[in-house]
Amino acid sequence: MMPEFMNGAKGLSKNPLGIIALFISLIYGIAALVLTVSSGLDTNQKWPIILFIVTFPFFILVAFCILVIWHHTKLYAPSDFKDEGNFIKISSEVQSKKVAIEIEEVINESNGISVSEAKQVVNTDTSSIPASITVNTPNSTQFTQNIKMQYFLAEDLVFRQLEQEYKSPIQRHMAYKSSNKLVELDGITQSKNETLAFEIKYNKKGHLSRIVLESLYNIASNLDNIDVKNFKLIIALVYEERPVANIDTLKEKLSNLRIPVEIKQYDFNKLKREFGLE
Repeated sequence: MMPEFMNGAKGLSKNPLGIIALFISLIYGIAALVLTVSSGLDTNQKWPIILFIVTFPFFILVAFCILVIWHHTKLYAPSDFKDEGNFIKISSEVQSKKVAIEIEEVINESNGISVSEAKQVVNTDTSSIPASITVNTPNSTQFTQNIKMQYFLAEDLVFRQLEQEYKSPIQRHMAYKSSNKLVELDGITQSKNETLAFEIKYNKKGHLSRIVLESLYNIASNLDNIDVKNFKLIIALVYEERPVANIDTLKEKLSNLRIPVEIKQYDFNKLKREFGLE
């Protein structure tokens, strides 16, 4: 009996979900043991234990809902994925740099300018423009904050949608680690014996700039020789004003790679309606 319990406990302790299950099992086991073995307890002494056994599941349900809704990415260990040694969690510093670059891409696309042109706009004298007119330059604080909010919301909604489509939790902000490079990815999951990597791009104008095209190609090319069975890269494009028009350009750039790449498009406004945000 004890060896079987120890083997089961060892298996459960491999990830946070298992540890939670083990913790609940131990509490229930101890409570039941106290209730059955301690025959000397009177009714008043047994009532608190009975109430605990009855009410404990409701507290567990509430706590589990909170974990699943707001902290679901922390419930799975790397061992839940095949070839887990090659996938690592991106540090907050690396993640922040990646996010900053992508937000800059969105800002520049929203203004319809390149990075070099953006620098010129920042240095432009706007003192002659009436105060009633809002100038959406990449350096405009309110404009930048709005872009950041939209970016993070779009990414979160697409992750939710993808988890529904593939019926599998996605570990966010991961990276593939090989001997000489680190490929940053927005997410990784396992679905139907496939290892799926996700890269999400938020696009307001419905047109991928040269910088974004190169960025997506570099990610795909760095994964081209990945040593993982049944691996696929999913590129999720989130548009706001209109669908991405030059998607064929992206497909053509990726056509010379061996890695399977699937491109999906999502309407940002539709996602907000579906998840009750409008």
